[in-house]
Amino acid sequence: MKKQLTRMRVMVLGLASALVFGILTPSYATTTITVWTYGDVIDKSLVNTYEAAHPGINIRAINQGSPAAVKQKFQLYKNSSSVADVIVYETDDAGYFRHYGSLFKNLNNYPGASSLSSYYLSWRWNQGVAENGNLIGLPTDVGGLAVAYRKDLFAAAGLPTSPSKVGKLWKSSSTTTSWNKFISVGKQFQNAPATKSNHKVKGFIDSTGTIFKAALNQGTKKFYSGGSPALDNSQLKKAFNIAAAAATATPTIGARINPYGGSDWTPGLSSGAFAVTLAPAWQLDYIIHRAPSSRGKWNIAAAPGNGGNVGGSQLAIPKKSQHASQAWDFISWYESPYAQLKMFKKRRLFPSASVLYNPYSTCVGVTTGSGASATPALTSADCNYVRSFKDSFFNNAKVGAIYADSALNLHSIPSGRLERQFTDAFQNQIGRLEAKKVTDPTVAWNKAVSDAQTVARRN
Repeated sequence: MKKQLTRMRVMVLGLASALVFGILTPSYATTTITVWTYGDVIDKSLVNTYEAAHPGINIRAINQGSPAAVKQKFQLYKNSSSVADVIVYETDDAGYFRHYGSLFKNLNNYPGASSLSSYYLSWRWNQGVAENGNLIGLPTDVGGLAVAYRKDLFAAAGLPTSPSKVGKLWKSSSTTTSWNKFISVGKQFQNAPATKSNHKVKGFIDSTGTIFKAALNQGTKKFYSGGSPALDNSQLKKAFNIAAAAATATPTIGARINPYGGSDWTPGLSSGAFAVTLAPAWQLDYIIHRAPSSRGKWNIAAAPGNGGNVGGSQLAIPKKSQHASQAWDFISWYESPYAQLKMFKKRRLFPSASVLYNPYSTCVGVTTGSGASATPALTSADCNYVRSFKDSFFNNAKVGAIYADSALNLHSIPSGRLERQFTDAFQNQIGRLEAKKVTDPTVAWNKAVSDAQTVARRN
C-alpha cells in the first residue's frame, strides 16, 4: 500500500510539473471534413495518409451509393448549413452542377489554385468550370476508353489476337468508318462456327448501348450549344446512328448484358458470354477482382474512333461549407498529380493529371501544396511510370500508353443542366432497337428527340 501511495504521489507531482512547464504532448482539436461521395472515389488508404500528416483533421466520407443520390442530397440541402464540406459529382452531372456555380466556392480564390490547371487535361479541368466562369470542382481520374477483349474467343473466331492487330481491325481516320469496321468485326465473330471455346457466347459485345456514349464523347458537341439545348444536331445524330447500326446489326452482335457490374455481367466475364467490352480504365479493376479466373484470357486494344471517355468525377466545395479552407487543402492534395499516381498504381484509376503522361509536359520536379500538404517532387521514374505501364493480368497489355492516347485525343464539349436526362432519352431508344421493340432507326431517332424536347420543356 505504501509503495502504491508513493507511486501515486510521483504521478501527481509529475503531472503538476508537466502542466507548469508545458511539456505534455499537445492535444489537437478535431476538425471533421464531411464528404458526400459515391462508389470508390474516396480511397481510405489515401485519406489515412492525409490524416497522418494533418493531426486534428478527420475526413468523414459518407457514401451515398450512387451519383444520383449525391445529386439528390445536394438538391435537398444546397441552401442549408447541413450541406457537406465536399461534394463529389460525376461528369455526367457536370452540366447540372456547373449551372449552379453560384452555390459553390470559387476555388480560384484559394492558395495555389491558379497554378494547377496546366497539370491536367484541359477538357477534364473544364468540367469543373461553372457557367459563371468560376472554378467549382477539381477533377479526379479520367475514364478513358479502350476495348477489353477475350483473346481466346477471338482466336476461336479466326480473328487476330495481338493488341496491335486487333486495333487495326477498326482503325480509320473517320470516326464513323472506324465504328462501322468494329460492327463488321462483330458480325464476323458472330458468324464463326461454334467450338468448345465459344459455345457460351451470347454476343460479340456485352451491350451495344455503350457505343452511343462512347461515340458521342468523341465529338465536340452533344446536347447543348451556346448554353441552350440543341437536340437535333449533326454530331448527336452521327453518334446515334453509329449505335443504332450496332443495335440492329444482322446477325445480332450485342449480348444484351448490362456492363459495369450487372447481375449477368460479372459471371459473363469468366464464362465467355461476350468477347468484348468497351472499358474505361476503372473497369479493369472490376475485371481483375470480379473475374480472377479469367487472368490471361483478356487483352486490351485501342477503341474505335478518336480517343474516348466514360466516367470521372469532380470534387467541389459548397458555399455553405463549414470548413471550406480545410476542405480546399484536402481536395487539392487528394487530386494532386502525386496522389493520382498513387491511385493509378493501386487501382488503375487513370490520372486526369496529364502532366504524368503527356510527352510535351514538363513533369520532373512538379510539386503542389505547401507545409504539411506539400507533395514530394515528381521524379523521372514517376513521370515515366504511367505511359510505360503494362498490366500482367491482361497479357502485359500496354495499358498506360493506350489510355494516355485515348484521354489526350479528346476535346471539351459544352454541357448543361439536363445532360443526364437527355442522354437517357437517346440511350433508351438504342435499348429499344437492341431489344427489337422498334426496328426503324429513324423512328427511334425521332422518338428520342421528341422525348428530350419534352424533358427540356418540363424543366
